[in-house]
Amino acid sequence: MKRGRKVGAYADVKPYVHKSLSDFIDSENVSGIHTFHERGRGIDVLYEDRNSDVLLVFFSAALVSKNTFPYFSGRSVARKSGFSLLAFSDPSVALDTNILTGWTLGDARYPFHRDIPAIVRKYSEGRRIMFVGASAGGFPALHFGSLFPESVTMVMNPRTSVWTPPTHIQFSADTLFPGMTPEQISEIIPTRLGPAKNTVVFLQNASDDPYYSAHALPYLTTQAPTESVFWRLGEWGDGHVAPPGYEISEILSALVNADSWASGAISAGCTQLTDPAAIDAEHTRLGFNSPVISAVAQDLVKISRIENRLAVAISRLESVESDNKDLRKQIEWMNRTKTAHIPPGCQVGRGANIAPNVMLMANVHANPIEIGANTKILRDAEWIGPIKVGTGCYFNKGSYLRAEVTIGNDVLVGPFVRFVTDSHEMGPESKRGGPYLRTPITVGDGVWIGASVTIVGKVSIGAGAVIAAGSLVNKDVPANTLAGGVPAKVIKQLPTSESVA
Repeated sequence: MKRGRKVGAYADVKPYVHKSLSDFIDSENVSGIHTFHERGRGIDVLYEDRNSDVLLVFFSAALVSKNTFPYFSGRSVARKSGFSLLAFSDPSVALDTNILTGWTLGDARYPFHRDIPAIVRKYSEGRRIMFVGASAGGFPALHFGSLFPESVTMVMNPRTSVWTPPTHIQFSADTLFPGMTPEQISEIIPTRLGPAKNTVVFLQNASDDPYYSAHALPYLTTQAPTESVFWRLGEWGDGHVAPPGYEISEILSALVNADSWASGAISAGCTQLTDPAAIDAEHTRLGFNSPVISAVAQDLVKISRIENRLAVAISRLESVESDNKDLRKQIEWMNRTKTAHIPPGCQVGRGANIAPNVMLMANVHANPIEIGANTKILRDAEWIGPIKVGTGCYFNKGSYLRAEVTIGNDVLVGPFVRFVTDSHEMGPESKRGGPYLRTPITVGDGVWIGASVTIVGKVSIGAGAVIAAGSLVNKDVPANTLAGGVPAKVIKQLPTSESVA
């Protein structure tokens, strides 16, 4: 159900409607709620001018189902501090009341994050910029702050990866990014944070275990050591609780009134990030046990470290025109160590092993993928659902499965085997590739398919059959037979327990 729109909640602010982003960018910088339309999405931006040389750029945390939109955060803090305010209402939450946040990044139809820097530049000329966000609003505050190196970002209990629980992007991916894999989503929107390129003040409630362990520690660990990130653990209540408004205003004032963002952070009681162990020591000193970093967060730490090393290595390659084979091998090795993601809509059985660089394209409703227990898929595979694979199967490297493939139990698939179910009806001479057809492929239990076999639908391979390497299968293969050739033909009948008896 779509979320209700209620601009009247901001009756004290004048509304302005613009035909497009370009019309909005060219408009006068006047206080009000500015709404523009791009790619079928209505985008709401709140600007309050207080003749201040400081622009507070505020991103909202996750909403609850009953909240209407547009929804803006930061008005009270900006008013108390006397700063001009630029606040964004997350457009994704308008699509469904079950979507509580889109991290103010946009979706497959409109990647809003690409236009936010231009909006910030519109209002920030000649001003110092302070990006602020709590919880889900912390991610965009950190991301966009890094695009403005002279700015400062202050975040409170932020999410630092959109893939990491709680309430990660998988819950809304089907609506925002239908049919896309995590890799494809990551190509459209930023989903993880790189090294901070501006000053960052990171405030974390000490008792907020899920965010402390799954977001704060992984982010700060991958940033350290650095001269631009400052941290502070607070005790603001039990769980996911942000600092009170007066404390936020005090920290912002300390930042603004100091000679530099760094000295302002220190005067506000923050510590420069040099050693992540100091954070855990402070956490223990405050009387809290050190929670275990979740497996997902640990993977993100590993990936971030690898990617940081990779960025340094690539930078060296670009600056030094050399065929340094050792360095190139290191880069290739680091690329291979990235972790495969299991997309929503992909059901994986206990003990299944899916190697890195495997691409699974699945969607809960339209193209699910079901992988049975103890099935193993080696690297460089590409599968497009709907697909159903049984238990105990083995797929050597480079397997390629299109939609509508069903495979039984204990099937052995050699390297570079292709299951092709896409076809077309014969068209007229002007275009022989006529209307699209999907032709299912079914493989029975215990089948062995040799290397570099191509199977094109509509085909059924009976249980216990063997397909010789390099064959083209375009007709049904009976159970317990050996087939091979181009096109494949039955070569002989294979023995069975009944025939041996």
